[in-house]
Amino acid sequence: MEIQKKLIAPCAKFIHQSDTVQVDYGALLRRLILFDSYILQSIRLKEIPYLVELFGFDGLIELLNSGALKIYCDANTTGQTGQTAIESRVKKGILPLGSYSFSTIRAHGYNTYFISCLKNLDNIKGLSSSQGLKVKEAVVAANITKPENAGIQTLGQLKNDLVSNSSTIKLLIKKTLRDHYGVDPNSKEFFVKIHQIDDDDFRSETNIGNIFNLDKEKVHKVVQKALLSLGGLNQRIEEMNVYQAISGFMRDDLPFLHEKLRFLATFLSLEFHKDYQMQRIISIKEFPDITSAEITTKVNVENLLKIRSTKECREFREWLPSIASSSDKEISKRLNSIQPKLSSLLYGKKSKAIRFLLCTGISQLLAGNPIPGVALGLLDSFLIEKILPYSGPIAFINRLYPTILKE
Repeated sequence: MEIQKKLIAPCAKFIHQSDTVQVDYGALLRRLILFDSYILQSIRLKEIPYLVELFGFDGLIELLNSGALKIYCDANTTGQTGQTAIESRVKKGILPLGSYSFSTIRAHGYNTYFISCLKNLDNIKGLSSSQGLKVKEAVVAANITKPENAGIQTLGQLKNDLVSNSSTIKLLIKKTLRDHYGVDPNSKEFFVKIHQIDDDDFRSETNIGNIFNLDKEKVHKVVQKALLSLGGLNQRIEEMNVYQAISGFMRDDLPFLHEKLRFLATFLSLEFHKDYQMQRIISIKEFPDITSAEITTKVNVENLLKIRSTKECREFREWLPSIASSSDKEISKRLNSIQPKLSSLLYGKKSKAIRFLLCTGISQLLAGNPIPGVALGLLDSFLIEKILPYSGPIAFINRLYPTILKE
């Protein structure tokens, strides 16, 4: 499978105060349509009960069994351990503020971790105990894990970025200053330089403390957060390599990714632009979009799976980037024009009967008298197919997409 046809990304945000998640149902549905395979990066499987509510018990089981939706549930990240009291660090020496050491952090004992996550599927509202067990079995079957050496590429790349003083570091420091300290990072020029102490330890040199009136501890945290964010970008790139899938870069990440990997950023921006364009079309057509609000309808999984494999859906995916420069008015005009309406009608259900009647009507108009429609209808059918060519993208949004949501 081509890498751009597969996506690995989260679809929910974690709410720390309540230890729950807020699922973006619209993003989930769009990704299932736009990509051949979607790997959901799960937050301890807390999204699953919400997916049961969205798709229904049978629908979720069917979706997971189809392979269209995979689950990735693992705790793997890059951590900064320079000031931690772990044995190896104490033996080597605790680093002072402004110095850093990075390592891969993963949940100790993956099986134990995953089993604990499965407990979040206990007592799902509206499911019997036997149904709950089947959901767990389907999730386990759909779950994929990282290889044992996961994180090695991420850590190695991060060290390379630090040694080379990647320009991305300064951009990420600017973002941290703006987001966490309310500072305008562009108001004054500052410098930052990373020095390598040994193979694992690094020291930062910067004047952001003096420039933006930050104490030593805050300066340490600003640089640390920026460097961990850089590690996060590298981790997503490693995930792309491991799973041969587009990773879940957010729009805010693109400037940093563009600085780090210019050629890749343009490609990724194009792929994620599809999601935005589809949102525009859903809004223009005034179709009901599923948000994180209370669910008032369910997704017809049978129709969703059928539609994903149609020619129209494939053409729709390829067509989306081409409308980026079109205004909503232009798109609306195209979507609602007589041509796509007739095209959808002609190629939809009962198409043969409708085309026969239409061709017969044209033949009578042209001839001015009742000429047998069958003979001339074949010629008219040829003209109709050339004048009203079948538009996969238009047929998809006018005829197929509305059937995904159950009435």
